[in-house]
Amino acid sequence: VDRWRDEHDGFVKFAFRHPDGALTEAVRIPLEKKGRFTVCLSSQVGCAMRCVFCATGRLGLNRSLRAWEMVAALVTVRDALATDPALAALRAEGVVPRVSGAVFQGQGEPFHNYDEVIQAARVLSNPCGGRITQEAITISTVGLVPQIERYAREGHLYRLIVSLTSAVEERRKALLPVAGRFALAELVRVLGAYQDTLGKRITLAWVLMQGVNLGDDEVEALTRGLGGLPIRVNLIDVND
Repeated sequence: VDRWRDEHDGFVKFAFRHPDGALTEAVRIPLEKKGRFTVCLSSQVGCAMRCVFCATGRLGLNRSLRAWEMVAALVTVRDALATDPALAALRAEGVVPRVSGAVFQGQGEPFHNYDEVIQAARVLSNPCGGRITQEAITISTVGLVPQIERYAREGHLYRLIVSLTSAVEERRKALLPVAGRFALAELVRVLGAYQDTLGKRITLAWVLMQGVNLGDDEVEALTRGLGGLPIRVNLIDVND
């Protein structure tokens, strides 16, 4: 029902109205390779996790999306590539714009809607479906321990991102209420099991907030708490 383009970085946000009137978003993100894009997908209408720095968390949870709704969002974003006037120059060069990745990191907690998200990822990675390689599909979680354990046990090859944002336990609890249910040590334990099972490097998302979680105490806590794990930290700035 609407779309908005950021002229600075080329991101395009799409708003979708679902059959029941619910609104969700998806974002088309340009990759470094010319003409390649990934799509950031929502998995729920609203979110129950209530992370204090997240606008969606303030909405509460309305409902979870079905797999077909997530797939339909990507298909709609993908099909719009062919007629987007902002990509005319690319097409004139003979470059065919293509969606080559997907990330479940939009509205909602993907692992709170585990079965439908995994089904959507299966469709998107199927050669007769979205034709996106499993390694180019990323699923993000705020740290739901039972679902991470299940994910590792089932041996999925989709990439996993864990939103950590703080390694100082009390601060993490204040920023991410889910941390009150799953302590950092418990989260590290299951991430270690995930790494041992699949041999994949773990990516941690860290939302940078001035005066909150940028201090030396965070570096020390991160090193102490996760020093034994091979990790990659994805830094996300709230604003400039």
